[in-house]
Amino acid sequence: MDKYFDNFYEPQIAHYSRRDKTILQIRCHIESLLYKGDFSGVEGVLHGVLFSSRELCVEVITWKSLWEQARGTLLHEVLRKSPIDKDPPESLIRMLLDLAPNVIYAGDVADYVPLDYAILQLTLSTPIKRSLDVIKMLVDADTLKTTISCQIIQSAVWRKDEEVMEYLLSFEKGKSVLFNEENGRRTPLYYASRDFDVVKGKLSSFTQYFIKSCAQELVKQQKAESPRCSCLIGAINTCGNYLYDAELLRNIANKDKTLCCSDE
Repeated sequence: MDKYFDNFYEPQIAHYSRRDKTILQIRCHIESLLYKGDFSGVEGVLHGVLFSSRELCVEVITWKSLWEQARGTLLHEVLRKSPIDKDPPESLIRMLLDLAPNVIYAGDVADYVPLDYAILQLTLSTPIKRSLDVIKMLVDADTLKTTISCQIIQSAVWRKDEEVMEYLLSFEKGKSVLFNEENGRRTPLYYASRDFDVVKGKLSSFTQYFIKSCAQELVKQQKAESPRCSCLIGAINTCGNYLYDAELLRNIANKDKTLCCSDE
């Protein structure tokens, strides 16, 4: 390792094995490239390590310990530390998944899997929406879809992007966890109805879409009776106690003239 690295980190990592110190040096170099948005440089480093040892390259990807605290795998870091206006290329994500397929199931210090960060951090920049492609790549790599959890749906609620949520709810696993309560949290619908947006006097398209989707699933799961119609007011009534403030949402919907057909 270079002299600067030894002098800066040695007091904190004196107990590390030589191999762990090597991995740490590689990871720190990669993270400096990530901050610059130099994804081709990251791929170059990984190819160099792979040429030396496939086993070492896999360890560089899956290794989570960074001196004083546990952090994420390299896939977590690629998704977390990419510049806000520049998503990582699919080729880099594919390389990480090919070398270490199980990395998609690994949690970081907050117990977030990489899919969480793909939903929360990537830009969904138009017109190509590359981040949705990355999200799909991570989900496709999970054959049993075990990473689609209540937490993942909650991340999509925080993201407030209809296209991302629609994709996640296209899977039965996504629908099945809609009304779960995990880690002391309420259901995703509760938070979606609490932190909703109003755009030009109307509930945002995401809020409307999610409430209607949840209403349909409540009926399907026999947790609520079918509404008199499929409009927004009917969906709000169906979701009822699952909402943060159903009356407030009804009032906003009424001002928007989105009345239940039976009330017109």
